[in-house]
This record gives sequence, structure tokens and C-alpha cells, in this order.
Amino acid sequence: MPVTTLKYLGGLSTDQTNIDASSRNWYRVDDLDEQVRMLNEPTLEFYMLLQRIGMGAPKSQPKFGIVRSDVPKIKTRVNYSAGYNTTDTSLTVKDASVFTPGTVLQNESTGEQMKVTSLDSTTTITVTRGLLNSPAVAITDGDVLVGINPALGEKGTAHLTNGFLPSLAWNYMSFWAVKAQVTDLQQNTDMRFGINFSADLQKVYFQEKMRINYALMYSRRGYEDTVDEGRKYYTGGFEQQVQTNVFDLSTADGVLAWPYFNWIGQRVAAANTSSNSKVLLCGRNLYSAIQTIAYNRIVPNDYGTALGPNTNIMSIRTDDGIVFDVVLDKHLFEGVKSGDGAIIDSNFIEMNKMRGFEDQIRPEIQANDAHTREDEIFGSFSLSVYNEENHGIIRNCKGAY
Repeated sequence: MPVTTLKYLGGLSTDQTNIDASSRNWYRVDDLDEQVRMLNEPTLEFYMLLQRIGMGAPKSQPKFGIVRSDVPKIKTRVNYSAGYNTTDTSLTVKDASVFTPGTVLQNESTGEQMKVTSLDSTTTITVTRGLLNSPAVAITDGDVLVGINPALGEKGTAHLTNGFLPSLAWNYMSFWAVKAQVTDLQQNTDMRFGINFSADLQKVYFQEKMRINYALMYSRRGYEDTVDEGRKYYTGGFEQQVQTNVFDLSTADGVLAWPYFNWIGQRVAAANTSSNSKVLLCGRNLYSAIQTIAYNRIVPNDYGTALGPNTNIMSIRTDDGIVFDVVLDKHLFEGVKSGDGAIIDSNFIEMNKMRGFEDQIRPEIQANDAHTREDEIFGSFSLSVYNEENHGIIRNCKGAY
């Protein structure tokens, strides 16, 4: 579902819209948002979650950089579908250049330690297996190999074991605009809250926020140039930005078992920047499966009705102490996506808006000879996901075991 976008305002004269930026009759919709809360409560879990935990500073450009302190690239993943047995010493990995000869590695899945003896290419390393009396264990595709010594101190802060290395990501800011027509009768009899925020405008605003909510999860980063509207920008949603931890249950016939879910908790919390609690937005199938396998591991949650009184929330704790606040999001994950979910580390995500283009209402934009009144709401939004390896995506859950 695309979001109606508004091209960037403030560029060259050929890159303008018909919005009159000199209008003085603006109201901040951010201030009015609580007044239509009754419309938001049953539905916009992701949008409301971001408003609660992740409203970042406004951005000044439609394309902006994200400087983040990721776990540095002194770890990589095995990248060979057939895996390796206990005697293999030449390993294909995602990125071999992050290591140097002499680096001691540990397989996060098996605990085996090994020593890098040479870098054969940018994707292949030769290692000594079973270092320091740790038994050599079969290696599977996707296993994470972590450097456990400060051999790459010059690439990070060696005294922090794994260290930190600032890296740069970027995203676009999406713009949107929507308007509603108000009849003379409604203008005279159905004004809400004394500020010309009509019922029709409330409905249009709520519908647009539903589309924004969808775009924050699924939209693709980019822009397009059109003849009529100039350049339009699209933010990259959560699913586009989170690439490290993607768990597809279709390889296990869609069945979720507690050991596998516990392992998922380990993977999304493997990085040393991870918090000990996650929010898992999910569809009905995944929610029911987790409820089945974790019925005796449910703990009190601290969200209460903050995401709406009709929102289903349960909190569970994995064997390693990672707490998941599981939220049923029946709108983002419906139909064929009811077995999907998004694992969110609330410390490393935020929604941003364009400075000067926070959600605003501009009433009475109709022509002078019109017999109806038109109001317009417009604004901007973007998603910043930091330390994406602390987040995750679950797909294709059909049931539990």
C-alpha cells in the first residue's frame, strides 16, 4: 500500500507544490493527536509504539545519515549452505576482511574456538579448529564467528572486548498530504473541540496514519521524479532495514517450538549493545503459537493499555532472561502475514519527522466561490533503525509444537 507523498518543499521554484507556505492558519496535528485517540487505540500498534518509545529529533534534509555505534565488523557469518564437518579448516564467510591472521574466533552457536591462520580471499579464511581444548563441532550455514581477542583494536575500542565502531547508514524522509471536504451544514453544526477539526477530517487523518503505519513497516527506500509533482521521497521501512536476523519457519513446516524461539532470543541479543527486552509485533498465527509454547513463562508486562485497550499483549521470558513483550498487531500482520512478526529493540529505533513539516492542518483551502470547505493535513515521517542486528523478523509461522 503506497503512501501519498508530497515532494520536498523549499527547493528550486520548479520543485514546489500548490501548498501556500505563507499561510498563518496552521495547527500542529501532533497537539491534536490525543483528541482523536479513540480512533487510534484499536489499530495503530506500531505507530503508537514508536510515539511512545522512539520519537527522535526532527531531520533537516529529506535524505539524512544515521551515525550509529554498531558492534564492529570483527564478526561474520558462515556463508556455505552445505556446512562444514569437524575436520574442515577452510571456511567461506560473509566477510573475511574483518579478521587478521592470529585472531581467535568463537562460534556463537557451538562454543568452538578456532584461530585464523590466513585470509585466502575476502570471503575465505583458513583456521585451526578446536583451539584451547574446545571440541571441534560441525559448522552450519549462518553460524556467527566472533573475534574474542583485541587483535583488531585499531578498528574499534579494544578495551571493550568486541569494541564499537561508528558506522553510517542513511534513509529518506517521506512526505504526505491528504484533504477532506466539509459541507456547509457540518461546518455550522459538527465542529469538534472548537478548533475546526471536523469529523470528516478526523477520519481522513486516521486513514492516512494507517497507511503511514504500514509504510513504516514495509516501504522501500527511494525516490521518484514525476512530471506533475516533482520529486517524491519514500522512507525505508523496518523490513527493509533489518537484514541480519530473519527467521523463516517455512523450512520447519511453519512449526514453532520453544527451543527454537529461545534460540531466536539468543540471536537477537547476541550483540553487546542489545537490551534485555524486546517488543514482538506479530499476527494471529504467531501470537497463538507463542502463547502455546510459553504458557508457563508469561510474566507481567509494563505496557498496560498504552497501545490501546483492545490490544492483546503478553510478556514472556526466555531461558536466557530475554523478555519479549508480544503484541498482537492484526493490521500490519493479517491474512498471509498472520504468521509473521517484527522483533524490535526499543533502545535502537525511532520515528523522525522533517523539521518544519511535522503533521499540520491547514483549514479552508477551497476557492473563494466554493460552497463547501476543504481542509488539508500534511506532514512527514521516516524510520531510523540502529544496530539492526539487535532486531529481527519472523516469517511463516503456522502453528506450535
